[in-house]
Amino acid sequence: RQGVTHLITETVRRNGWLVLFTHDVSPDPTWIGCTPEFLDAAVKAAVGRGCEIVTVRDGLRRVGATS
Repeated sequence: RQGVTHLITETVRRNGWLVLFTHDVSPDPTWIGCTPEFLDAAVKAAVGRGCEIVTVRDGLRRVGATS
């Protein structure tokens, strides 16, 4: 959790865009998944730092990369 919180803080500091993705969300996730608690903590950390949570499609639209 500290790692993703640090990434979010750095992304905000640099006025960047962070893509957080996971293959599965489960109490016992695969090596490319995460737990519901981890996802919840990441979303709360991002929202708490003023980030907007959007889909990749929406993000691309916002920067004019897709219509």
